[in-house]
Amino acid sequence: MTNNDKWDGSGGLGHFERDLRTGTVGWRPPDGGDLQFNETHKRSRAPGERLRARPEASPEQTSPPGSPDVPDQPPEDGGLFDLGIA
Repeated sequence: MTNNDKWDGSGGLGHFERDLRTGTVGWRPPDGGDLQFNETHKRSRAPGERLRARPEASPEQTSPPGSPDVPDQPPEDGGLFDLGIA
């Protein structure tokens, strides 16, 4: 596979692009055919693929007991970085 960043098929080169429906990157041949995806075993074991395959965690699974569902808003007086120096 080769990549042509102009996406015009010149030189008989295809290009890589993202499938808008799935978000997966694939290679588009120079004739404009269907996207071709890497479907190898190594891809399925890649860290990014494993993260995308995990079910989305609910707030109950990710927040410690007693914490609010919505993070606290930063204080209006500067809070953490307010050194009290005028």
